Amino acid sequence: MARRVVLQELKIPEEGSPNIDIVLVHGLNGGPIDTWTHAEPRIFWPKEWLPVQFPQARVFSFGYNADMYGNTSIAGIRDNARSLLSRLELQRDGLASPTPIVFIAHCLGGLIVKQALCIAEFDSTYKDAAIHINTTLVAFFGTPNQGTNRDNWRHIAELYGHIKGERAGLVDVLLRNSDELSAMNETFRQLTDHYDVSTFYERQNFQGTDAPIVSPTDAQVGLSYEKLVPVEADHLTMCQFFDTNDFDILCSHIAAAAGIKHTKAKIDVPAAPDRPKNHGVLHLQATQLDAAEEVSALPDTESVQGGGARADGKERATKARVSFWRRVFGGRG
Repeated sequence: MARRVVLQELKIPEEGSPNIDIVLVHGLNGGPIDTWTHAEPRIFWPKEWLPVQFPQARVFSFGYNADMYGNTSIAGIRDNARSLLSRLELQRDGLASPTPIVFIAHCLGGLIVKQALCIAEFDSTYKDAAIHINTTLVAFFGTPNQGTNRDNWRHIAELYGHIKGERAGLVDVLLRNSDELSAMNETFRQLTDHYDVSTFYERQNFQGTDAPIVSPTDAQVGLSYEKLVPVEADHLTMCQFFDTNDFDILCSHIAAAAGIKHTKAKIDVPAAPDRPKNHGVLHLQATQLDAAEEVSALPDTESVQGGGARADGKERATKARVSFWRRVFGGRG
């Protein structure tokens, strides 16, 4: 079995020294490639679009075992944060001059980045790497920055729980250590005068539910200078760009925080196929859209007369949604 913990190099400058390191960190049920890849048309924007805007950038994607089901890893937030620091330190060894670092993190990945920066600040092991000093921006996508108490983690687990089976120990660790995570969040807030913070939050409910995974309030770090960006997508697809609207905003934040210029070159975006409307998510795979149509075609259980019919309708709706989630998560998130 291939190793799951990796800092994958996606792009390096064709010539000359790098002027920025951009590091992506995926979230729950995610992966270092698929989390950032739009399915149809297939667009892996960190590798295809970022180097166009930042030709001298090095782009990395950190991967770890974030499976919610069937996950036998005992690594938690702190362990994965140290793995990220160690691998990034190795990549930055020998750089000719201090190079700014930008972290882009989705969901749980944001907590790993925050933990990594706290460790880098206070653990002398990472002093020479100066990762905390050279970090200029942390861009969060759907990270529960305020939502790390037990009730909110349970809520997140329940929403993901539409998928299948028993959840792995990773979420249970988050539930047990929610107080520790809250303390880590407060420590991070005290460090943020070192770098900019951009918070991208989801504006669409998670499919099959009546709520987003991370609410706009829970997504915010709570800083006066925090840049808040609403994204018209759900939790899973909010960082799978299929046009340049949100991407351009992200690039402007990167350039401003790192003090470098980006080319603002026009991105050649592949033509998108026609998509059904009013399914909440604008760019799911075709099988996912079919499943969503099955759910939307179910009768309104509240309008059905009679307790038995209402219960039967609700049961069929639940079964359809379970089927939907199994099809959605047939591959990596």
